[in-house]
Amino acid sequence: MTLKRKWLKPETLERISRNPRLADRPKTMGGKPAIGGTRPIQEMREALGLTQAQLAEATGLRRTMIANLESERYAAIIWVGIKMYLALASIAAKKQLTPLYEEAKKDVQRFIDFQRDLNARTIRNAEREAENKRRKVKSLEKRLADEEARLREL
Repeated sequence: MTLKRKWLKPETLERISRNPRLADRPKTMGGKPAIGGTRPIQEMREALGLTQAQLAEATGLRRTMIANLESERYAAIIWVGIKMYLALASIAAKKQLTPLYEEAKKDVQRFIDFQRDLNARTIRNAEREAENKRRKVKSLEKRLADEEARLREL
């Protein structure tokens, strides 16, 4: 088990379920929302005149990972999307391709906003759960105090 984990990178892919449930938003098997850019990665990469290997080198990801994302065999977690479209925006800026730069930049901002929204929802849910647990503990404390009072009466 530990041998397998050594070669995995933190920005791993999640395999898309073969029988995905219908949902408002597509999700990876791990339940994380799958989110893509306004233009497919392959189309954006080709518009910039890059190979998969060049994009892999620019992002620090593996070429096979990019191939799997382009073929939609896997869905990227949000951090991979941010890293990928930041690299595409950077390359577009260097090549002075303003429309592609603006498009990639908007996608990165959309990914970041999406992640912030997800973080805020997670925090709200955690706070709600904590409040429910506090109420439960208070209720248990009250019951314990009542039982203790009964014990004293004996």
